[in-house]
Amino acid sequence: MTGQPFQPALDWSREWWHSLQWIATTFLLTSLCLLVVLAAIGRFTEWGRQFWRITGAYFTGRRSATAWLLVAVLLLSVIVSVRINVLLTYYVNDLFTALQVAFSGGTPEADASRAGGIAGFWAAMAVFAVLACCFIVRLLLDMYLTQRFIMRWRIWLSRRFIDGWLGDLAYYRAQFASRPIDNPDQRIQQDVDVFTTGVGGDANNPIYNSSNTLLFGAVEAVLSVLSFGVILWRLSEPVTLGALTLPRALFWIVLVYVLVVTVVAFAIGRPLIRLSYLNELRNAGFRYALVRVRDAGAAIGLYRGEPAERSLLKGRLDAVMDNYRHWLNRMMLFFGWNISMSQAINPLPC
Repeated sequence: MTGQPFQPALDWSREWWHSLQWIATTFLLTSLCLLVVLAAIGRFTEWGRQFWRITGAYFTGRRSATAWLLVAVLLLSVIVSVRINVLLTYYVNDLFTALQVAFSGGTPEADASRAGGIAGFWAAMAVFAVLACCFIVRLLLDMYLTQRFIMRWRIWLSRRFIDGWLGDLAYYRAQFASRPIDNPDQRIQQDVDVFTTGVGGDANNPIYNSSNTLLFGAVEAVLSVLSFGVILWRLSEPVTLGALTLPRALFWIVLVYVLVVTVVAFAIGRPLIRLSYLNELRNAGFRYALVRVRDAGAAIGLYRGEPAERSLLKGRLDAVMDNYRHWLNRMMLFFGWNISMSQAINPLPC
């Protein structure tokens, strides 16, 4: 780099137009692909059919226009986020290249290029100011719209379940069902909240944005892999081992590494779904047993039923903690694998 003038990685004066074209094209292609994938999931998977049976009515009919509009805006927000992250990568490249040129010296050629490096540094800082403002504004709008979408969806779904629970004496007839409904109060209050939030097993939190949800988080991850994969492809050079030459070696090494690590992580983490469900189920049973003691306090005191209730509560607590131990062990294994693999790839220049 000594003696060479500073050259920005992108023509920032025209990048806004190129980025708008990229965002528009990506939005159209991603929308079509996402609709196809969601339709296939809803038709060919059991949990997709269950999802549509529970809440499909929210996304159909004339009243669904607002829901689909919010989905489209959030999808656009995710695409803008990916583009900003890509541009920030080019900004970092320009920043360090400009610093390297600015601090080079010792030869007349290097001294002559220092002024270009200093100018390039301030130009990179101006680019960062614009990108940082766009990043912050997008994130705040995304957070607000995500919460509005979740709130609207939860209100609709909660009202639907409340109407179903109170309609046609369902709350009374459920006592005589062959398979009793497990904690219907929790299902309406907590499970609907978790379901509409879509971040895993956690209830909604105002800090959540589209990137935290399963759908938009997956879209962002795929787009990020494709976008940064192109950059990695351009930077990769061939590597020769003996008589074998691997073109674009870094790209293929990273790709194989990520695939292997992902498959192993999936195998390790799959039991966590069942363990998380059992944790909710057994905690709900333990909580209901405590509530029943309070509601039936007079009868328990009259018949001196404390020993029986104590035995029942201890049994429920033991079941909770036994499952939690298995959950903890599996989570430690899953987290240990992920953190180990994330550290193992650090020596690679990517």
